[in-house]
Amino acid sequence: MKRILFALMALAVLCACNENNDNVCTISGTLTDPVDSVRLVDMSGDLLDVAAVSNGNFVLKCEIDPETGVSILRGPLPSGEVCYVEESMGYDPIPLIPDAKEIRVDIAEGNSKITGSPLSQEIQDFQQWAMNTYLGDVETISALEEAGDSIGIVKTSEELANKMATRCREVYQAHKNDAIGAQALNLLVEFADEDEFIALYEQGGKAVKSDAGLGGYYEHLKSLSEEAE
Repeated sequence: MKRILFALMALAVLCACNENNDNVCTISGTLTDPVDSVRLVDMSGDLLDVAAVSNGNFVLKCEIDPETGVSILRGPLPSGEVCYVEESMGYDPIPLIPDAKEIRVDIAEGNSKITGSPLSQEIQDFQQWAMNTYLGDVETISALEEAGDSIGIVKTSEELANKMATRCREVYQAHKNDAIGAQALNLLVEFADEDEFIALYEQGGKAVKSDAGLGGYYEHLKSLSEEAE
């Protein structure tokens, strides 16, 4: 009887371990940066994991959760603080969505290649589109400024705002429940009016509500609305 009880207990422990392992996302990667550590933080900047870099290789772990986002930060972690701004505390966040058990990230010369995570690739593609669109129109506007074409500047600026806003709205509506939607709403802040932002934020899922910046802006707008009543 004791042997049966022990076997059942061992089986329960084994099942629990397997269940936990099934929910673990392992992020392995390489980088060429001269740093000795990388960190994984959530959308609020809270630390999830730290890994040493050995011969350019690292491994980070977190829970599988396609509804939220994480970022890899490179560099030391002074005084146990997490920060996106000061270069000494980590720089150029690499966004990921832990939607799979195994994700690969290869970082070289400021660029990152992500494999094994469809949502991570999608958020990277969206960010690249936004950057290319913005930089392309900024160059056009700069040329118009040099030419003294004020009408062209206004027209190009309006076209840029419309392109960005339209695309961000489309992406947000398709991804309200994951980190891609949170990224889209962060970009849309510049183009949406206050009422639209409040309505869109309230439609969002966990990833949107976990974003500290979006949450702070939402609370600010709500307080202004209450004061005006």
